[in-house]
Amino acid sequence: VAAWQGLVASRRARGDRAGALAAAGALAAEGGAALAQAETARVYLHAEAGDSTAAFASLAALEALAPASVEAEMARAFLGGDAPAAGRGTDGASTSGKADSAEAAEGLMLAVAPNPAGASATLTLTLAEAADVTVAVYDLLGRVVQTAPSAAMPAGAHRVALDAARWAPGVYVVRAVANTAAGTAVQTARLTIAR
Repeated sequence: VAAWQGLVASRRARGDRAGALAAAGALAAEGGAALAQAETARVYLHAEAGDSTAAFASLAALEALAPASVEAEMARAFLGGDAPAAGRGTDGASTSGKADSAEAAEGLMLAVAPNPAGASATLTLTLAEAADVTVAVYDLLGRVVQTAPSAAMPAGAHRVALDAARWAPGVYVVRAVANTAAGTAVQTARLTIAR
């Protein structure tokens, strides 16, 4: 499984989307958790190729396999909610946030700059009230590429440095979770690494 994951990532980094999709198919053949990872990869690969129909079909397959997973949440946020998906309110509005460089959820605002970025970027979190905050950055396969230590933060703006020097060029998802006395706010943003 790890070999197929690496092959998907390396072919994608080289711009070989067809090869990456083929490797994702082989990863899916492994079954189990690998199937959800393959569908996650397909969402991103199809979206990057501009094939939104195939991207949303892969998202639907991912949500059928792992409806409450972080991967499904990130893929929904990455696609920006242009088609019906889980996590939508009755009016069709997204309840999970749209993946832009700056997003607001109840009590939490997330911005990444510069975007696209080179070797580093800065994540700015703005909290309406004090919260325990966890931040993680995920790659195409839903693997964590960087985490910031969970920290208690007072209300206001906070900056977190993201070191992307060793990341392959491509699209990543930044996910922040703020736990407050009032509840939990989750926000995602898309980050593009270009060199």
